[in-house]
Amino acid sequence: MNKLLINTVGKKKGLHIEMRGHYCEISLNGQIRFFEIHVCEYDKALLEHLIKIDCLDNSHLGECIKLINKPIPDSTLFLYKLQTYIGLVGIDDLWEFNNQISDYKKFGFYDIEDLLEFCNQIWNINKEDFKSIEDTNIPN
Repeated sequence: MNKLLINTVGKKKGLHIEMRGHYCEISLNGQIRFFEIHVCEYDKALLEHLIKIDCLDNSHLGECIKLINKPIPDSTLFLYKLQTYIGLVGIDDLWEFNNQISDYKKFGFYDIEDLLEFCNQIWNINKEDFKSIEDTNIPN
């Protein structure tokens, strides 16, 4: 069992109980790098259905599976997509905000611990740094 419990209900489904949200931002080399964790329930019945109707490639589940690009254990409940990009602060319009982002990257994980370890190793951020979108400079 994981050292930390995983929340399986409510708004923060699939995240550590200690995590306050899916979003983070850090100042890096005079720029702001934003992070978003997107959680996808790993539903095998849905997976089989999407394959059957030839829609897996166009689904959030399919995108997460492609990003992970390795076998997913049968015990997996959630998949995680980490999106990160550089953006400007002070833009209230989501369309304008999205049009100015740069250095966009995305990564896939089937274990939240691996995602958090990756974030810590590359950018020195951890679970306590993630918060709700309202507490960031990302317009919503």
